[in-house]
Amino acid sequence: MDGVTTIFCEACVDEVFKGNRPNTHFSKKGWTNIIVNFEKKTGKEYPRVKYKQKWDSLKNDWVLWNKLKGSETRLGCDAAKGTIAAIDEWWERKLMEVPEAAKFREKGLENIDLLDIMFKDITATGDLAWASSSGVLSDDLETPKEVEPSSTIRNIMERVCTLDGIEKGFELYLMAARIF
Repeated sequence: MDGVTTIFCEACVDEVFKGNRPNTHFSKKGWTNIIVNFEKKTGKEYPRVKYKQKWDSLKNDWVLWNKLKGSETRLGCDAAKGTIAAIDEWWERKLMEVPEAAKFREKGLENIDLLDIMFKDITATGDLAWASSSGVLSDDLETPKEVEPSSTIRNIMERVCTLDGIEKGFELYLMAARIF
């Protein structure tokens, strides 16, 4: 990915935090803001459909990356390549399961923190995955008894942004976004 893709992802994350992605896609206002911010930062203009195609392409890559990693916890990280450090046998087994993920063997998925914010709560990535937009929650899952009505992700992130040293796009902001 390049700097232009990062700018697109940052614009999308801003709209997620503003609440302009009420379900699996952005509202009309959300898309308008993404396009305006992207064009202002890059000087590049594209038809609206290109932004949607980019969103879908990034989402597909994010799902693929998560299928590749699965629920395995003992994987290493190859910092030079930005990908998973694993023995050849692991890669061979995983690529039999998810052949489309071969592109991640030599180069990992960039902007993963931003992509997690964009897609993690709207995309099912496993057999037992649930997306909040589905509106249906299995009876065997425990739900909290008391939830403070004002404790939405948006409200929490607004509070986080008032702390010293936390500005959108900075490491602490992205860390808080992953937590909430």
